[in-house]
Amino acid sequence: MKAAETGHLVFSTIHTNDAVQTVSRIINMFEPSDRDVIRSQLASLLRGTVSQKLVPLKDGSGRRPACEVLVVTPTVKDFIQKDQLDNVYDLVKKGTFNSMITMNMSLYNLYSNGLISEEVAMEFSDDKIELAQMIKGVFRGSQDPLEDDGY
Repeated sequence: MKAAETGHLVFSTIHTNDAVQTVSRIINMFEPSDRDVIRSQLASLLRGTVSQKLVPLKDGSGRRPACEVLVVTPTVKDFIQKDQLDNVYDLVKKGTFNSMITMNMSLYNLYSNGLISEEVAMEFSDDKIELAQMIKGVFRGSQDPLEDDGY
């Protein structure tokens, strides 16, 4: 974090399942007494997180990444500072105009384009009920994630 504070571009890897868990893991690496300050620093320095899973292609020719992308918008920054990370996932779901995408949206895109099977998509999903609904055409409060929403 010190390097980022001095203007350096910092990339890091952490083994987590999703973007929100990444932010939480970074904060929880510090002592509880330091976490308020760390949350504030991280909120001001972090620009985004990308989580990925390499999923096997249907034709057996290799793997393709399914990615979750979190862009730190002013609202995301506010949720990090206030320790309200549970609210961030909903922002990622609604954040297509900021190029944000959930893991399930990415898995759904791969499935819809015929690159992976439904079984593989379900295997790699952390929210199987949501993904099953997407495959059936049910999208919570939004349109099909494959449709262009004009943003």
